Amino acid sequence: MYMRVDVGFPGHEKAIKAGGDAVWMWLAMKVYAKVQATDGRVPGCMIGRLQGPDPARQKRLVKRLVEAGLVDVEGSDYRLHDYLDWEESSEQAAVRQAAARRRKADWERRHKEEKEHRTSGDGNGVTGPPGNAVTNAVTNGVGPDVTNRAGNRRRGVEGSGGELDPPTPFPEERAGGSQRPTPRDPLEHLAGSAPQQRPEVIQVFETFCAAVGQPNRRMRKPGFECLDANHIAEALATYGLEQCLLVANHAPNDGRVNGTTDERREKHDTVRYVFGNPDTFARILHAAQGAAAQPGRRNANRSMAEVMAEARAGGVR
Repeated sequence: MYMRVDVGFPGHEKAIKAGGDAVWMWLAMKVYAKVQATDGRVPGCMIGRLQGPDPARQKRLVKRLVEAGLVDVEGSDYRLHDYLDWEESSEQAAVRQAAARRRKADWERRHKEEKEHRTSGDGNGVTGPPGNAVTNAVTNGVGPDVTNRAGNRRRGVEGSGGELDPPTPFPEERAGGSQRPTPRDPLEHLAGSAPQQRPEVIQVFETFCAAVGQPNRRMRKPGFECLDANHIAEALATYGLEQCLLVANHAPNDGRVNGTTDERREKHDTVRYVFGNPDTFARILHAAQGAAAQPGRRNANRSMAEVMAEARAGGVR
């Protein structure tokens, strides 16, 4: 288990304002939220138990974190500010862990089947028909095929002077190719290719960036670290292209995204916040559908079909 902390955090103005001791308290609170899967919430009763045995000191440190904008107050509890912009939600963690358990179970099942197949008796001279290895060795001077750890075969019994067969080529090499297979992207199963290469992911990403006024923004570096593409790919798999485009277009109208309803007037116009949080996505989608259906709104004179058609074309309202 790990958590994300930006390398520039110690030099951020909020961290400097809170002070070194308070930053350590912030880290202790984040560790608690991560381990307990609370989505950034830390109960007030736990503050006195974090980072030392002095409850009064802990409360003073938390007060400094609140004043610096690193922690928000929720009744008698506290919540790390913008926690879900950096960490996965408890729901996402549960889905990921369930998928990991399934992958492990599938691997163990395949490994067991392969082991049973190797020892089930297929004429390999070990558990195959009686006398196979011995008879061949005596009459022909050639024993069973022996496969070493590198995947090469040696013909003949030990000391018979058998030669190594050439290594078994990869499928691409057998077909005339020259490249070994490249690692698969963890989300490739969603549509048969890496998320950052899928046209629908690119379309949703560019539509969202244009809508929030960042038309020149690009995805993070490709490969396994393309987090924006992964978030969009997961949303596409769950909601479909039309709804994702509708959310991408309507996102700037959301108070949290544009900062109008945020207590610190901070914008949350990131792919991770909009497409990586199911609650945020559902809220924006509901508002977008309502705006298209209710009179007196911006979309009052357009039908839902027209809004969807505009979203598919990548237009920005």
